[in-house]
Amino acid sequence: MYRLFKVVVSLGVIIGGLFTLVLVYLNLTFDPNDLRPTLQKITVDSGFQVKIDGEIDVMVFPYPGLAMNLIEWKFSEGNYISAERLSLTANWGVLFSFLKSSIRTQSNQWITDPASVDVIDSVHLVNAKVHTQSKPWSKLSLSDIQLKVDNISGQGRTFPVELEITILEKLKLNITTSLGVDIPSQILKIPNFEIESQLGKIEGQTLIDGASGSITGNLETRNINLLGLTEILNYHFPQFSIPKMRGERSLRSIGATAEFDFIASKTAHLDGSLSIDGQPLVFNLVSDALNQNLQILLSAKSFNLSNYLPKVEETKQQITEVQYSILLSPLAPLIMWPGATQIEIDLEQLRMDEFEISNVYANFSSFESIIQLNTLNADLFGGYADLTGLVNLQENIPRSEFKINLATINLASMLPAITGNSDTNGSLSMDLDLAFNGIGLENVLNSTVGSGEIFVMQPRYSELNLEQTLCSAVTLLEGSRSSKIWPTGTLLQDLSAEFEVRSGSLMVKELTSGTENIDLNLHGAVDIRSKDYQFLLKARLNDRSNAQDSCFNKLSMNSQDIPFTCKGNISAMSPPMCFPNMDVLGGVIKNKVLSDLFRKLSDL
Repeated sequence: MYRLFKVVVSLGVIIGGLFTLVLVYLNLTFDPNDLRPTLQKITVDSGFQVKIDGEIDVMVFPYPGLAMNLIEWKFSEGNYISAERLSLTANWGVLFSFLKSSIRTQSNQWITDPASVDVIDSVHLVNAKVHTQSKPWSKLSLSDIQLKVDNISGQGRTFPVELEITILEKLKLNITTSLGVDIPSQILKIPNFEIESQLGKIEGQTLIDGASGSITGNLETRNINLLGLTEILNYHFPQFSIPKMRGERSLRSIGATAEFDFIASKTAHLDGSLSIDGQPLVFNLVSDALNQNLQILLSAKSFNLSNYLPKVEETKQQITEVQYSILLSPLAPLIMWPGATQIEIDLEQLRMDEFEISNVYANFSSFESIIQLNTLNADLFGGYADLTGLVNLQENIPRSEFKINLATINLASMLPAITGNSDTNGSLSMDLDLAFNGIGLENVLNSTVGSGEIFVMQPRYSELNLEQTLCSAVTLLEGSRSSKIWPTGTLLQDLSAEFEVRSGSLMVKELTSGTENIDLNLHGAVDIRSKDYQFLLKARLNDRSNAQDSCFNKLSMNSQDIPFTCKGNISAMSPPMCFPNMDVLGGVIKNKVLSDLFRKLSDL
């Protein structure tokens, strides 16, 4: 027994010594870089080009293999992958079986044979980058790629894969998964995958059937920071930007569960649920790859939108210093999809801080970077709103056009919610056409042009009696005072007006209304930035027989218009200040001191 053991050990030492001598000899006489032309020819025959600028190393222990430094794969003009190092190893047993097989390596038959996959045991890629000139992906840079694939099999047995990659220079992804590749059946199984980054986590599984071209699976995302992703996208794609929102944690916790089913060159379905900062929604995606049509449906019973509105800056900084932009990020599928796209949004209730909107329905569509808002309608403040328009992104500066229609809006409900004031009642209807360039608020204000009409049924202003205010001003012209007891507030006749929007100002061209005794005609402007306004108001007695107590009857000019200048601020709690127009009535005032006072007040 001892003698047999001694023989076996001696043979092992002799074989090991001979093998070592062979390796030393090969190392002294064989240069691995001589393989460079052969490797490059094989890749050309396979349909792509490889350039190896660095050294080629041959590995023997523990597994045979090659390591190529400074390697580049070129697939088409301007599109290639480069890496600092690529190493491939093989299994000794599988390699010997493969070499003994009938596969003709000289004809490159081994490249397409399933058994050739099992020859490669592992693939390691170090510091790789992806370069592309294909729009719109030319800016979607991939770098710092580290890839480790071990125990590779092409017969369906799963093997581990680890991948690290940096997207857009800032987003680092760590991907761990296992693959099951069955080449004879053309099936790829991913029983589980996990993608982690500084912006959240994605998990799931999928099955790819190459024979039928179908992909099925499911995925789950948790705590995705959409705001952080938008900031990264904005660095390379300026159109993807959102303003600073009122909610400090808005869009920082997005979750989703989804099931998907894709058939290559045919249809795709994606169904699931979405959670935005804890608020649930349901979504459905259907695409027709053959016709390049994409349809997205989004619905929810209730959604609180207040935290996602632009944050109002408390300081008095110039408007150009405040960062605003159009909320384009949710429209990314419309912008990026090469064909026609449609998005429908259906919300039973949309909640704000001070009010609620019900039955919200929106329909967007796009084609070739033109986004069409087919309709956005909702029930609000006892009435109805409808918005249509388009955003043209084909040029460097976006161009937008919108039509706004409001019907029977209750002002007593709307004004406290929008402005904080509750001094006006009535039923508002409005038609407005707007067009503007750019996405920043200052650019929008400077470029906006538009026109419209407004109607208010049974308007009432509770803060003052307008007829009393005008009458008091008129009686002062005579140096007298009216003894009439006036009711609180002003009940106006139905109001109608035409207006224009231009260069940051809202200009009222013709507003007509009246009180019981006075016809009113008004025109003027509102500065949209400061919300200051100034109007020229003309008042005229409408029927002297019904106004025996009216102070207007005492004025010798009662058959003429009596002009007033009214000034104020939309956000102010106080009513407007109205003064007689001294350019027209300067010679009527009997009291010089009073005349000087009115002139100074009207110039403020």
